[in-house]
Amino acid sequence: MVKQVQNNKTLSTIRLYDHALGVEEIALLADSLKEADHLHYLILDQVSIRPKAATSLASALHVSNLTYLDLSNNYLGDKGAALLARALKTNSSLKKLILSSNRISSTGTLPL
Repeated sequence: MVKQVQNNKTLSTIRLYDHALGVEEIALLADSLKEADHLHYLILDQVSIRPKAATSLASALHVSNLTYLDLSNNYLGDKGAALLARALKTNSSLKKLILSSNRISSTGTLPL
């Protein structure tokens, strides 16, 4: 899938729903985001993202052109939210971030 994301210049949206992705799959997808400047919408709803996988996504957010990121119904927790918040400090393209149902406490929302 990584090669398809990087090579398909007309692809603007990826939506994965209810499909458990491991840390390695998230890392591969995140790597493809770094090269896919044509991709603007990424929806990873209920794909079992945990804080360790959020590290890869946060790394990709520094350089991606995403304007919409939906990570609903995962397991990011406060640690994952903090990783994303740090990445967003240098990201100027993201306009909408959805993190509903991610076990993020009120403390975890402060950096966001």
